[in-house]
Amino acid sequence: MAIVANTTDFLGHLQQSKLLSEERFDAALEVVAALGEPDSMTAAKALVKAGFLTRLHATRLLEGRTRGFFINHFRIEDILGSGGMGWVYIARDLKTGEEVALKMLCEQNENDAGLLARFQLEAEAGRKLKHPAIIRTHEVGEALGMYGKVHYMVMDLVRGVGIDEVVSMGGPIECPMACHIALHIAAGLQHAHRLGLVHRDLKPANVLVDENGNAHILDFGLSLASQSVLGDEYSLSMIFGQDCLGTADYIAPEQARDSFQV
Repeated sequence: MAIVANTTDFLGHLQQSKLLSEERFDAALEVVAALGEPDSMTAAKALVKAGFLTRLHATRLLEGRTRGFFINHFRIEDILGSGGMGWVYIARDLKTGEEVALKMLCEQNENDAGLLARFQLEAEAGRKLKHPAIIRTHEVGEALGMYGKVHYMVMDLVRGVGIDEVVSMGGPIECPMACHIALHIAAGLQHAHRLGLVHRDLKPANVLVDENGNAHILDFGLSLASQSVLGDEYSLSMIFGQDCLGTADYIAPEQARDSFQV
């Protein structure tokens, strides 16, 4: 994608984006003016360094994009990750000032009944579960995106890496740490089971380990609820058209036989 070369155009895009208040925008202009006559890239880097913009903001503005920075009262700050359903961003709640994780279903998946059902089930399960070893969902909603309706959920922001990444980077986990992680996972699953939920897709990539070595279970998009939150007409068995759900390398034998009776 072409980069906006003219600094004046870049600053115009910044003003249109509404990322900065009028007062903050004026302060940003002073930072740029102090550089003399910088090109747009130099100006963008200076504003990132000074804390006016994030790298994501600067990159998109340099591409000429002025929309898509806000989802209702949340401002998108950075990309946290991506998956088969959509993107996960670091966002700031403009009502509270807190940082959160905001997951959005990709626009090309909005009409995919299976992925939408999985997204809704993950959101509902996340709102029902309240345990330190499970990433909690605080809000679920819809917003008008650049190309139409966007489904999103707002979750706890946990800065960590998946167990699969931990092993990939450092090799097998030492026994004491492995036991510590397993204890957290077991406690979280027990909480879910008490509420009638079976995860059905527990695997290393779906468990984040934070800087303290504590585990956090995520992605309840294939969870089995004792009472479906989606209704019979949206049951996963009808949507996916198969009896086996999960990830082959980690699926339980009884789940492989019939994922809807586990």
